[in-house]
Amino acid sequence: KRLQNIRELKKNGQLNIQAVIKLLWVMRDDKEIVANLSDLLTSEGSSKSVFDGIEFYLPQLVHMMIHLDDTWEFPVLEQFVYMVAQHSMHFALQLHWYVIGYMQEHKPEAEVGKKNKKSDDTLFKKAARIINNLEIVITYGNPDSVALEQRY
Repeated sequence: KRLQNIRELKKNGQLNIQAVIKLLWVMRDDKEIVANLSDLLTSEGSSKSVFDGIEFYLPQLVHMMIHLDDTWEFPVLEQFVYMVAQHSMHFALQLHWYVIGYMQEHKPEAEVGKKNKKSDDTLFKKAARIINNLEIVITYGNPDSVALEQRY
């Protein structure tokens, strides 16, 4: 039944990105649903309206990436945003800035050597790993990225 609801997110040929992002958050503990929603976004991502929606909801996607359970063998949401980053340098830079923001917020030390009251080692390390992976993805890129940048 839940998979039926996922299919209903696309009506009249348009994908409701707001509903997809909301469902991603509500069902964040269900790996199958998150994987199916990521697949849906991937399959529809070549549409300009869907790409614009993904970009609009990037802060929410980053929040989910940072806070979702790190015990997943295959972080589907991370893989999705890396794939989008390969297709758009603009998206990749925005993603980079948001994740750097998480690193700054949760770093162990504040300025002048004092302990950061919002320090969270787990979130800091996860953000650092995402930045590292993002840099690798951008470096190797996608052969179609120039054409896609011009398109969008």
